[in-house]
Amino acid sequence: MDDKLKMTLSFYEEEKINLQKMIDDCVDEQDFLIAHYHTIALNQLQNKIDALESIDDRLIDKKKSLQHRIENLERIVKSKGQLGVTTSQQEMLIEARQKLEILNQEKNPILSNTDSSFKFTLIKLLTKRIKKFNLILIKSENFFLEFNFSKRTIKITMPFIKHHQKSYLFDKNSIKTLQRFGFNYTSNSSRLILKYSGNNEEIIEKVITIVSIIVFEIFSPNYFIDESFIEIF
Repeated sequence: MDDKLKMTLSFYEEEKINLQKMIDDCVDEQDFLIAHYHTIALNQLQNKIDALESIDDRLIDKKKSLQHRIENLERIVKSKGQLGVTTSQQEMLIEARQKLEILNQEKNPILSNTDSSFKFTLIKLLTKRIKKFNLILIKSENFFLEFNFSKRTIKITMPFIKHHQKSYLFDKNSIKTLQRFGFNYTSNSSRLILKYSGNNEEIIEKVITIVSIIVFEIFSPNYFIDESFIEIF
């Protein structure tokens, strides 16, 4: 794990502790509405932490799930004692520990080199060496972004929005997040479009921010393993 990732995770973990303390204080004071809002913020923060952790360890979700299962089974064994626990529960605990040990020894699957090739392709678009390109994010869901550039303006199109909502790939919060960063519906609400004008450096920064929001906040990097690639036209 690189130093920047460690620092970011450390900052978020501190924020997580502070939010939990604020929730506890609100509950003690019976201010349940504010506690509810803090809980929503805590859940959103945890999603960011999970996404960042998955950059360094693509198996982190499976490991956490197994660890949670192990802890629950250990509590059952401790509360019932060796004589009260069932054979089935003992076997489930042994199996979960073995699975976690195997995962800890596995080599993390590596994402395709889409991130670095994406910036290179974007630069080619901005310097008019290519006409347009698509960033395929989740091939199996036909989820992708279209990139066009004309008159110092980048146009990013996200098609099939209605379909993605019906298939629950997107929810209302996902759409609101995209709109907050500049996406707008077309007249028939079938696509989301973002247009941004500026010099090449400004456009690159804006586009990478948008893609990062999609990958790390709306989804998780694990969604894109073996699903992402670039189409050049």
